[in-house]
Amino acid sequence: MYAGLFIAVAAIVYVRCDNQLVGSVLFSVGLLSCVCYKLYLCTGRANRPWRSLICKDPYPCSDSFWTELVLWLALYAINCFFALTFGLIAKHAIDVSKASDIVATKISHPWYWILFMGLLCGLLIQAGVHAARKSVGGLAMVVLCVTAFLMLGGEHCVADAAFIGMAQLSDWSDVLGCLKLVSLAGAGNLLAGLPFYDEW
Repeated sequence: MYAGLFIAVAAIVYVRCDNQLVGSVLFSVGLLSCVCYKLYLCTGRANRPWRSLICKDPYPCSDSFWTELVLWLALYAINCFFALTFGLIAKHAIDVSKASDIVATKISHPWYWILFMGLLCGLLIQAGVHAARKSVGGLAMVVLCVTAFLMLGGEHCVADAAFIGMAQLSDWSDVLGCLKLVSLAGAGNLLAGLPFYDEW
């Protein structure tokens, strides 16, 4: 729950910033909060299903691939639900009108672009999270990775859910586009965990 809320707060800060670079740097407060408080964020834990598939013995607390995948999907759904809910609340509390343009641009991209940008974002998130786990200095890596994925247009499934909550959707085609966006971004984020399968 809290991971989704922190990412939603980061998305709100991003939307409220006029300067994209400043907004991208400040967005890192979401992932930094998740790392510092050891919150369960689906993008940071996307390596767990792959670890259970590839490493059979070294991780005795790891469940089977299918169990880990179901747990990841449940975490993904919970994170997105709370990010979406907090985004909806923000829409009625403060000016987040820029979110509509952000979402319109995102859902206009073809499916393979969203999947690829989800993968790119996931790789940067994994790199940041695992750098932070290894040293306090790794927190700077979190900021750099988050800034990079936003400046590159990467798709973070939980952040996208928050943007959708803040946006004004005009018709059912927009709703379907948002479902496509969050699903493909989530798939890309999950695939990004594969190269990090041996990270604890």
